[in-house]
Amino acid sequence: MMVRKSSSDRKEAGCYLARSLFPKGLPPGGEQWQRLRIAVGHDRVGLRAWSGQNSTLAEWVELNLDGALIRRIRMDDTDDPNIGWAFTSDGRPYRQKFRSGQLEVLDRDSPEWRVAGSSPSGKLMGADGALLVFSKPGGGPVSLRWFRQPA
Repeated sequence: MMVRKSSSDRKEAGCYLARSLFPKGLPPGGEQWQRLRIAVGHDRVGLRAWSGQNSTLAEWVELNLDGALIRRIRMDDTDDPNIGWAFTSDGRPYRQKFRSGQLEVLDRDSPEWRVAGSSPSGKLMGADGALLVFSKPGGGPVSLRWFRQPA
C-alpha cells in the first residue's frame, strides 16, 4: 500500500492505494520523492504517482480521507520537481508550473488540466480554505502570501 494514515499518537490508522493498481515499471511512489507531490484538502488527498516504465509516465490520484479512490487521471506531461500542488476547500486541485509561471486547475468534468492564469511570484505551497498560498520569492526568512483562486 502506498498511502498510510496515522492517528494523532502516530499509530497507523489505515493504509490505502495498492501498488498493484499501477502498471509494471517504476514503483508508483516512494517516501523520499513523494513528499513534494502530495496535496491535502479538507476532504481528500491528492498525489502524483509514477505509472509505467519511466518517470515521464504519471497519474494524478485522489482519495477521500477514508482511503476510497475518488479518481485517477493520466498526467504524463509533468516531470518537473518544482511543481507546486494545492487543494482548495471546494476540492479543486491546482498545480503551478514554476518554471513557466503557469497556474492550472483540474477540470471538474473531464480529466484535463486547464490554465487558470499566471501565478503570483513565488512557489505554490498549499491552500488555506479557498485561498492559494504562495511563498515569497527570494532568500531570507520564510514569508507566505495568500491569493484568491482564479474564477
